[in-house]
Amino acid sequence: YCRRSSIYVLDEPFSDIDAVNQQTVMQLLRQEAKKRGVVIITHTFDFVTAADQVLKVGDHHDN
Repeated sequence: YCRRSSIYVLDEPFSDIDAVNQQTVMQLLRQEAKKRGVVIITHTFDFVTAADQVLKVGDHHDN
């Protein structure tokens, strides 16, 4: 389900699709990002170069 919004937040949009469809989705997201904000939450770093900004969140343990 998707409707028009000023910002899209996608959680793991590439997790269950093959490499060809990942590229297709990324192209569509790039087009949308020209008109609105797009936030992608992912464990896949293959698309980091396409991002304007990257925020890496992880576990930090002090020993």
